[in-house]
Amino acid sequence: MTTLPRVVIGSGEPSLTFVHGFTQTKASWMPVATEMSVNHRCVLVDAPHHGDAQSLDVDFGVAAELIGDAARDSVLVGYSMGGRLALAAAIAPSSNLRALVLLSSTAGLDDVDDRRARREADDRLADRIESIGTEAFLEEWTTQPMFRQTSLTADDRSARLSNAPESLARSLRTCGTGVQPSLWSDLGAIKIPTLVVVGQSDTKFVEIGRRLHEGIPESEISLIQGAGHAVHLDQPHAFTQVLADFLSRRVRA
Repeated sequence: MTTLPRVVIGSGEPSLTFVHGFTQTKASWMPVATEMSVNHRCVLVDAPHHGDAQSLDVDFGVAAELIGDAARDSVLVGYSMGGRLALAAAIAPSSNLRALVLLSSTAGLDDVDDRRARREADDRLADRIESIGTEAFLEEWTTQPMFRQTSLTADDRSARLSNAPESLARSLRTCGTGVQPSLWSDLGAIKIPTLVVVGQSDTKFVEIGRRLHEGIPESEISLIQGAGHAVHLDQPHAFTQVLADFLSRRVRA
């Protein structure tokens, strides 16, 4: 059985498994995990096509299975791309998670034409990455308006630069939103406690987050002030406070 590369810090229950977003690696979670590791075992994994998992060339479904396997018997925390994979892992019949935390995540695109258009856009973006390389693309990617409140640590930036352009391009083509099946009609299958977290200034995902909250029976939603799309990087301490409160109320140690 293939297992995802990981780093484990701290101890204590419930255990937490963290999955990063596109262009990131497990290092992106370190500010949050360092704080949470005082009371919890924190497992930071590299998603397929990223970090030490760049050699794992798998599609969205297999990637979600690998995430679910890595997070067995723990609270699964996923951001953006990692949140989409985490959501699919939680919906799977074989899921054995204790709780789910989704940051700046979506259940996909409902409309077939919208998915086709997104797939074509992701293909163009993949071509762009292969054309200009990781460093130049990372500069373009992180200067988008939704990241204007985000400052990368030196370790995070260095780890992102280790992602080969071919791997990032492959991630878009195999695990992007355009190739992901819509999961909106499956949200009712999630029976575990769920926390939806969104940066207050990320208006697009505020609406998406509210829709996720409405569709997941045991969910609650939290909007973090002073944060855009990358909530855990923009306001790591505020996020850990929200996460710790959720765990204390909804998940038994």
